[in-house]
Amino acid sequence: GNATGIASFSVPYGHPTTAVFIWQRGDGPGKSDTIAIPVALPAAASKQLALSGVELASGMSKAGEQASPFDKAGFTLNPNPSAVFGENYTKLYYYAELYVPQGLIGSDEPAEVVTRVLDATGKEVLTSSQKVALKGAAMPVLSEIDLDGVAEDSYKLELRVKYEDAVQVEFQKPFFY
Repeated sequence: GNATGIASFSVPYGHPTTAVFIWQRGDGPGKSDTIAIPVALPAAASKQLALSGVELASGMSKAGEQASPFDKAGFTLNPNPSAVFGENYTKLYYYAELYVPQGLIGSDEPAEVVTRVLDATGKEVLTSSQKVALKGAAMPVLSEIDLDGVAEDSYKLELRVKYEDAVQVEFQKPFFY
């Protein structure tokens, strides 16, 4: 058949792993289709950390008692699907997950996540870093960057994960100010 879209997603280490897609063809019973696709993953014994995609948000607050689909690691993120910041949104909040291979869970040494904002030429405009303890298979990476004062332009948010003084993985996501 014809492809009508493309989906991307991050999968933590685990075996067996299957991606399941469900789509609706109309109202009523029998109007949905399901497809299951096996996903091959790197060996779980690997020492390579992995990073999910990055979700951008225009606000963040402590999660309330009422569950929300925007709750992440005890916080509620207000999504910013347009990836445009400025005026009322001078802080960029983001969420990602650091996937930890089985052999590194519980390691005494944390991973360091270096966050950089790069302008259209690739020049670093802002930077920060945080330590992430490798306590489980998927660890939250949640932070904010104050964009007040940067020029109107297109930018990239870059997350670079270092472990044992080596860059393990990096991810870039474009946004606009």
